[in-house]
Amino acid sequence: MSLSDNFSPSVPVLNDKYVTIFICTSGFLGLLFALYQYLKIRKIKVYHDMSIDRYHLIDPSSVEEQRGYDQSKLITVYEAISEGASAFLAQEFRYMYIFLVIFGTIIVILVGTAGNCGDAKVIDGMVQFTDGSCWKRGGLTAASFVVGGLTSMLSGYIGMRIAVYTNARTTIGAIHSWSMAFNTAFSGGAVMGFTLCSLGLLILYGIITLYHLYFNLTIFGNGQALFECIAGYGLGGSSIALDVLVVVFILKQLMLGLI
Repeated sequence: MSLSDNFSPSVPVLNDKYVTIFICTSGFLGLLFALYQYLKIRKIKVYHDMSIDRYHLIDPSSVEEQRGYDQSKLITVYEAISEGASAFLAQEFRYMYIFLVIFGTIIVILVGTAGNCGDAKVIDGMVQFTDGSCWKRGGLTAASFVVGGLTSMLSGYIGMRIAVYTNARTTIGAIHSWSMAFNTAFSGGAVMGFTLCSLGLLILYGIITLYHLYFNLTIFGNGQALFECIAGYGLGGSSIALDVLVVVFILKQLMLGLI
């Protein structure tokens, strides 16, 4: 009798309910911490008058005048980079949508034509699948790839906006003290980092939960098949992330160099 003929899933260390609570709580706590850091940054005012705050980023109040502080130049550069960043992201995302569609189609074809998605058996000590249609798995893998790419695009957009938003306030903080500038920049990085990780965790868990409805994990080999489909999520996220994060870094350096 082979292992596949007498398969039963191992007993988990934690019940599914507690795992769900732990993962969701961690994700939402990360988002709350990112919001807290954003509110700290928001206390640093840029504009004297809300009538010139075309982006509605801050509360109405005056900015304390400091010796050597050229507010008009800061606002000019800040708004120019903010406008440029938005225009760049809009144009870049158009190409990214096309990339996701084309590469997602390639994934469906490559996985779907593999023809090795039948029943799972243990051969030479390894789990292997017999001949069978793979088109459903190809579709699921492509779907997780697209979701991963969209998640990365959303994270990149948030990262771009908070980077531009924070750097102007880091400049103002540097007028008061280096420690204030460092804390402002650190908080901006925390917003991007915790938002990205929390969104990635919550969306990944959501996909696994949805795919669990299709894959019956009491059937031998379905656990491996599920996570092979989920691997598309990481591929989509990493494919998009590099371009967006490089641009965020370049624009942050540009902002610091011009002001």
